Amino acid sequence: MKIVDFKNVVLGRASTQVAKTLLKGEDVIIVNCEKAVVKGTRSGALEKFERRYAWRTKGNPVKRGPKYSRLPDRIVTWTIMHMLPDEKPSGRKALERLKVYIGVPKSMEGKTFERIQGAENMEPKKFLTIEQISAKMGLELKRPKVTK
Repeated sequence: MKIVDFKNVVLGRASTQVAKTLLKGEDVIIVNCEKAVVKGTRSGALEKFERRYAWRTKGNPVKRGPKYSRLPDRIVTWTIMHMLPDEKPSGRKALERLKVYIGVPKSMEGKTFERIQGAENMEPKKFLTIEQISAKMGLELKRPKVTK
């Protein structure tokens, strides 16, 4: 089982590595998925996600889809899912071996996480995190308040 940290990695590059690992038969757990990076200009990256979120059918757009989630873990899962052969049994089995978490769960605190080589974000500008994209699309993540 691999526990992968998605903090400051490019979403597409990291997702391809995770998809290949899943197809080999290993279980993969992703933590800090909301800190993954989408490269490009802010307006271009936001336009891509907003356009996907706005897709609806012509009949009754409230009842019929496709409907896409604003949650960061679902966005990362959707990205990896479309890199797998989802019509084949091997792709469906591979997707069952994937778990994606927002932040780090309490059960995994103190464990060592793997970093994906070659997927780190080296660009100081021109990128958005998945958390920023979700917030721009209208999601408010409810974090527990920390009292001191």
